[in-house]
Amino acid sequence: MSDVIAQGQTGREAVVGFTSPNPPHIALIIPIAFLIGVLGGYRLLTPTLPLDDAYIHLQYARAIAEGHPFSYIAGQPATSGGTSLIYPVLIAPLLNTSMRPEVGMILVGLGFWIASAFLILSLIGGEAGMLFTFLFVLQGSLYFAFLSGMETGLFIFVTLLTLRGVVRRNPIGAISAGALAALVRPEGAVIGVGAALYMMCHTASRRYLISRLPLYALPVLAALVQPLINLIYTSSITASGMQAKSYLYNVPRDWGVIIRDMGDMAVRIWRELFSVTAPDYGTLILCVLALIMVGVGAAESVRTRKPTPALLIGVWFVGLTLLISTLETAFWQFKRYQQPMIALCFPLVGWLMLRLWETRRTWLRVGAVVGILGLLIQVGLTLMPFMSYYDDNTAEVASSQLPMAHYVREEVPPNAIIGVHDIGVMAFVGGHNTYDLVGLTTPDAALPWRNGPGAVYEQMARSPYRPDYLAIYPDARGLTYFQNTALFAQKLRSFPSTKPRFNVASATDSGQDVYQIDWRAVEQNGSLYALQPFQHYVRDAVEGMSLVDSVNVAYLHDEEAHQYQWWQVDSRPGFPTELYDQTYPAESCEPAPTPTCRVIDGGRLISGGESMVISTRPGQDLIWVIRVHPRYPIEIKLYVDEALVGTRTIPALPGRWIEIPSLVEGHLITGAQTRIRVEANLSDPTSGHYMPYQHWFYQGRYTPATAESSEPRARFGAHLWVYAAQVEYEPTIRALSLKMTWDLKAPEVTDGVLFLHLYDQDGTLREDAQLDRRPGGGTLPLANWLPGLWSEQYTLTIPDNVPPGRYRVAIGMYDPRSMVRLGVQGTGADADQRLFLGEIDLK
Repeated sequence: MSDVIAQGQTGREAVVGFTSPNPPHIALIIPIAFLIGVLGGYRLLTPTLPLDDAYIHLQYARAIAEGHPFSYIAGQPATSGGTSLIYPVLIAPLLNTSMRPEVGMILVGLGFWIASAFLILSLIGGEAGMLFTFLFVLQGSLYFAFLSGMETGLFIFVTLLTLRGVVRRNPIGAISAGALAALVRPEGAVIGVGAALYMMCHTASRRYLISRLPLYALPVLAALVQPLINLIYTSSITASGMQAKSYLYNVPRDWGVIIRDMGDMAVRIWRELFSVTAPDYGTLILCVLALIMVGVGAAESVRTRKPTPALLIGVWFVGLTLLISTLETAFWQFKRYQQPMIALCFPLVGWLMLRLWETRRTWLRVGAVVGILGLLIQVGLTLMPFMSYYDDNTAEVASSQLPMAHYVREEVPPNAIIGVHDIGVMAFVGGHNTYDLVGLTTPDAALPWRNGPGAVYEQMARSPYRPDYLAIYPDARGLTYFQNTALFAQKLRSFPSTKPRFNVASATDSGQDVYQIDWRAVEQNGSLYALQPFQHYVRDAVEGMSLVDSVNVAYLHDEEAHQYQWWQVDSRPGFPTELYDQTYPAESCEPAPTPTCRVIDGGRLISGGESMVISTRPGQDLIWVIRVHPRYPIEIKLYVDEALVGTRTIPALPGRWIEIPSLVEGHLITGAQTRIRVEANLSDPTSGHYMPYQHWFYQGRYTPATAESSEPRARFGAHLWVYAAQVEYEPTIRALSLKMTWDLKAPEVTDGVLFLHLYDQDGTLREDAQLDRRPGGGTLPLANWLPGLWSEQYTLTIPDNVPPGRYRVAIGMYDPRSMVRLGVQGTGADADQRLFLGEIDLK
């Protein structure tokens, strides 16, 4: 290999890691293996894995064993929800044995633990190697990592194997192991590419370097394998796990916020590595000494103009930190993504201690002894807590998740599909097809999960794998929205949490519940109630017109089909979409779709605006209807192909649905496709949202009704003409009826509430006998009226405590925001902007 690797590093440089120490005798691993067997082997007596994600690996392994790789559920399309490409392939043979799968997983973890310990011993060598291997075995977080059933143990092993190839100056071994690391975990590309670059820097001959370029490119090619498989099987290079859990898929995708969050995560990673408490892994002394060795290696690299293994590990630390910090889950499951970094600290510190000891300076040797004693104490103190955490979380799985899966297996009809938040145990043990709300293992569900509960519902309601039951946490990441709907018709069983001190087995401490979904609450004969308007005013306006298009906000497929875009004017916490089970105000609702006027729908929270492209018929009038949740009073501007066509007012009616109709004259519709836009004008951009849920577009000829008389009875404001205001009183039920016929002659930009008052003969207002209501059943501000004459009836039930007598009836209108009354003109109007209509005898 003299042509392959530059020579000249001997003696003291071996301690820095340029050359390998003498390989350990194989017998030296026997006591280490025995210790590992004692610490971890008893887990085989009660083989339950502490993480639901471990059962995801088992389910993907089962799919491989059954001959449908990448299809989490037989018969469903392939998904990319596993966190490792090759780990399920490795454990798939276990499922063809009589061994319990959990036993096999624990044995695999023990094997990687022993193999990794041997590599630590090999990397350091001698008595020091034995000492640091012992410390490695005692590190509590690594104990959990190797026995958790996850791919973490495999990744630690291949990372250390790559490092062994580096220090032994074995390009084939180092680069092959690095390529394997890239296949185990996406961030393994850092390990493989770093090793390849290191070996290239130590190649003496440029000709040899060129001849071996395919070898050096191997880690890059390995890193491309999983994206290529994803593309072939799922039509996306990105794994669904990345889509569901990475900051890079934040919604909305605000790069300033993404970079800030990633930076905060990177800082937190290292801040907690320097923590001193057991839950934070007792890595303070270990990491301080490791970084000192990285500095020593960097200085040596400058002196020799060749990188050292210590510097390479420092580069790995930086690369791993950058990639891990893209994950919202970077600290999940006792920082499993960071455990390889902790493992790499042990050879670094071993090399540093050897270097200090071989200086033969007393104070440096004393420092080495003190450092080793400090490590022994701090690392040793982590073992028992993490063994306890392992016990707690296996008990959580055994007491909550597994019983729920067994209940579903035994009590739920076999053909039912189960919607699940934690998908591993339920899919592997529950004996049913599943729907993964998070989207790791169900097609097209990951991006809705990132968009929030409204998008999750819209996708789930239309999915060919729509669940019949839900087995979920009621309070995990927006699932309370589901619990507050009529979908949750019946809770069948609860499975409480054992509430571990550090719960990594379950998403929350609330436990999980099994519900039967009542889809009758949202549809009839397969048609969703939410897909049609409900309000009298709107349905009357579009009668005789054709529905040419609609956009279901928060249903991502529909948004994509209409080139839907939305934007914010600021960055706020919270979900991009929400899900509500609400009714329309009863007086405004047409009971034809559903007698209860109740709709379950998902929509967006927008502080800026939205735009979309719709199909249209050129030259025809268009009525554009928007369903909103009017939680906040705001104003919106409507644009058609950049032309402002109207300004609408959304009144504050939280907990209700309303519909906003707008007329677009036919001459503005010039093509088969039309881009429309809504811009929200919030009085306070830091709070409140415009909340659209549906858009409908009707076309045809809009012919507004007209009055027979050209002169109105009265006028409210500048443009609201009142043609009739008829009062009738029914004494048997003490009901006063008012029928209004009116026409808004020109657009208004204000709100307007009608008031109906009774005054006694002294002119005193009976405050206990009055009515205040917007037109349109309480939902229609003046700004939202369509052109044309229309009528509406109001009823005031007079309380029994109002004494008999003769009372004058007056009406008027005011802006509820300013409380200023609109001016009134006409017979019966007075200076207080009231219109007196006559008198009634109250008996």
